[in-house]
Amino acid sequence: MPYSTNAQVASEFKQISFGASTPVTETEADRFITESDQEIDSMIGSRYSTPVSSSTSPLSIILLRQLSIWLTADRVARIYKVKIGVEDVNQEGVTVNLRQRALDVLEKIKKGEIKLSDATAASTQDGLTSYNAQNSTDTDVTPTFEARTDQW
Repeated sequence: MPYSTNAQVASEFKQISFGASTPVTETEADRFITESDQEIDSMIGSRYSTPVSSSTSPLSIILLRQLSIWLTADRVARIYKVKIGVEDVNQEGVTVNLRQRALDVLEKIKKGEIKLSDATAASTQDGLTSYNAQNSTDTDVTPTFEARTDQW
């Protein structure tokens, strides 16, 4: 299930709808959403199981829906050649569009600076893991390094 709908994306604009004869058709809008959602999943997939489900993670979906809308609305705005009233100028004086805002949030999620509180953590089987006493079945594992001791 996609994170957003084409009606939610259209609501970012004053008088845009998606139809068979509009500059962006419903099919194209749906494709843009699918592509945006895949971009979201590819960025947060190292930290969370994707796709995030609205039935198991209703709070996380709220943020991911907004990011999906921003990414898709930015593409639609480029086709319609309209400015969306959410553009800002950052500290360096550079205009930040919806896409950049979404990517900034996604980067923070990826780094763990923003947490998806009810999303399922990604399985460590597909990535790097650390072998330590906490995840060991051996009870007699002792640490190799000692605290506050010069061991080099």
